[in-house]
Amino acid sequence: VNRRIFHVFYDMVFIALAYTGSFFILYEDASYEFVRHIVFQTFPLILVIKVTTFYLFGLYRRSWRYTNIADFLRLSQSILASFVVCVVIFNFSFVPAVSFRIFLIDCLLLLVMASATRASFRILEYVKKREQKEGETVVIYGAGRGGAFALREFLSNTNLKVIPVGFIDDEQTKVGRLINGYPVLGTIEDLPAIIDKQRPSQVIVSTLKIPLERIQAVKRFGQENNIRVKRFRITFEEL
Repeated sequence: VNRRIFHVFYDMVFIALAYTGSFFILYEDASYEFVRHIVFQTFPLILVIKVTTFYLFGLYRRSWRYTNIADFLRLSQSILASFVVCVVIFNFSFVPAVSFRIFLIDCLLLLVMASATRASFRILEYVKKREQKEGETVVIYGAGRGGAFALREFLSNTNLKVIPVGFIDDEQTKVGRLINGYPVLGTIEDLPAIIDKQRPSQVIVSTLKIPLERIQAVKRFGQENNIRVKRFRITFEEL
């Protein structure tokens, strides 16, 4: 409950900043008194509309710590819906009319601020994980979807005590690319040089698509260089 109150409070601040800022952007030469008069007259209803819309779209049932693309799409939908409601109410009812352009600028400003705040939790967590010094360094074998999924799990699950340093992949065309900020260091043929430079303690096989002979080659190399080779897998067991 306290976290939801915190989220609502932050959104209220952003709603106020976006709405007030839209007037100063559209009316650059307007006096402070002019803006204050209109904002004070219309903002209470704006606030009720937007917070209610956010609530109805379920934004306050979601954790900012696990924000993803679906959450940003829902946020965008809720802001667009509040934009439509505001335009209709303030231009086709008894309340004081407000320019369509004000609501358009307000919509864009609010989207940027609300999105940035929600994303900041993931960004801070990502930076904190990148700076982690405790744990075993690993190279992920496979720079496809399985590798990206394994990387996200290693970054989000601090209990694993794993520090990824990058990927290796059988496709030469992927070498040099970045996946969520981590480089594809080379192919399996480059593994000796990668091990010598990065000093990982494990190689994590991230997909079942890798041919068995390739995995066997990595295992032999690991045994010769005291590097463990493990397979990343998600399993379900009956209780």
